[in-house]
Amino acid sequence: MNKMNLSEIADVNMGSSPDSTFVNEEYKGYPFLQGCAEFGERRPNPKYYTPRPSKLSSPNDILISVRAPVGELNIGDTTYCIGRGVAAISGKKNKVDGTYLYYKLLQYRPDLERVSQGSTFDAAIPHLIQNCSQAERTKN
Repeated sequence: MNKMNLSEIADVNMGSSPDSTFVNEEYKGYPFLQGCAEFGERRPNPKYYTPRPSKLSSPNDILISVRAPVGELNIGDTTYCIGRGVAAISGKKNKVDGTYLYYKLLQYRPDLERVSQGSTFDAAIPHLIQNCSQAERTKN
C-alpha cells in the first residue's frame, strides 16, 4: 500500500474568524461556523451569519473541527464562512472522490485525536491520512 500525505490528494482551507462586529443571528450574510458546536449529524446547523466573511468553504467540502473535540466531521451543503475552529477539506480533481475522502477521514479520527493532543492542528493535519492507498483512490 502506497502512503501519501493529505496535501497530495486534497486542499485544506484553515478557517479564520470574521470581525465580530459583523456577526449576527438575523440570517444576514453567509452562515458562519465557529466550530463543531454548529455541526449536525452530517450537515452543519449554523447559529450565526456574517456579511463579511474572512474564509469561505465551498459546497460539498468536508468540514472538520480543529479545536477540541478535534476531528468532528460534517459535509457542507452551501458556502460557509469558516472560523478558527473549522477547516474545509476538498479533494483535488482527478485525485480522490469526496465521499471516499469523508469516510477515510472518519476512519482516521482516532489517530487525529491522538496526534492533536498537546499540539496544534496545523502540525497534525499533514499526517492525517498516511495510509491512503493508490488502489483505493478514485477519479472524478
